Amino acid sequence: FIAAGPSVLPAALPGLLIGGAVGWQLEPQGASRRLPDGKLWLRGEWWTFAQIVMVLTTRYATNVVAAMVPTLAADLGWRLGALFVSSALSAVFIGRTLVRLRIYSAAAASKAV
Repeated sequence: FIAAGPSVLPAALPGLLIGGAVGWQLEPQGASRRLPDGKLWLRGEWWTFAQIVMVLTTRYATNVVAAMVPTLAADLGWRLGALFVSSALSAVFIGRTLVRLRIYSAAAASKAV
């Protein structure tokens, strides 16, 4: 996304927004909380590992296909579609992290009051 430049924003921005919203919804209630000493407690889970595998598998598959079919690498539709999927899968991490940060700061704000 960063290397592609601003011309790919029409594909990357919706991917980031959709992926972030999905990530926000996927973070289960009670999966994190702020501890009295200020640390953030996270419940153990496998979803993060599955997410990493999906992102890496998708990136690998799109690069292999683009290398095997060089004309596809020049196709704008293919590049934008691959970027959309890649940015959406990556943004799921952002959405989940934002939920955790919200919980962390909400607990800090309630402590300060």
